Amino acid sequence: MTGLPDPAASRAVVIGSAAYRHLAALPAVEANVKDLAAELCDATVWGLPEQHCTLVLDPQHPAELLDPVNRAGEEATDTLLVYYAGHGMRDAATADLYLALQGSREHVGYTAVAYQHLRSACATPGPGARWSSSTAASAAGPPPPSRGSGTRSPHRPPWRARTSSPRPRATGSHWPPTANGTPRSPANC
Repeated sequence: MTGLPDPAASRAVVIGSAAYRHLAALPAVEANVKDLAAELCDATVWGLPEQHCTLVLDPQHPAELLDPVNRAGEEATDTLLVYYAGHGMRDAATADLYLALQGSREHVGYTAVAYQHLRSACATPGPGARWSSSTAASAAGPPPPSRGSGTRSPHRPPWRARTSSPRPRATGSHWPPTANGTPRSPANC
């Protein structure tokens, strides 16, 4: 697979968790994820058909967060993009990353969604599909460490997790330069 992802064969799930019962509210998240979903569907950015972009706001239960990801992964034959904005939490004993839900409590992992479960839900893209995850989780720290040798099975698509990404335009604009001034491209984000 080379070039830009085919919007007709791709899917995106944009998840925003802004309202919480036990954690501080993140009021900007709702507008953020709505804007991102609109940008993904904009023909000058990616041109993803609206029915291929699922917006999940303030999930209360793990299935509300994970089922749309699993469904989109089953449908995607080119690219699956998953974006989460909200609180992230680390398990005190294992340092595993958890994504907060409306009823999540700090340091109580079973009240949130284990990042590993999100990653497993992403493991279902159709044949030949590539997938990517971006997590904008407050207080989460860096993404969890990689487990394994760094090589992947030929049956498993590549996995990339980013905490942010630049906003390229398909027509006429350029990725911002890296910190040392070299031109940025999707390969060195």
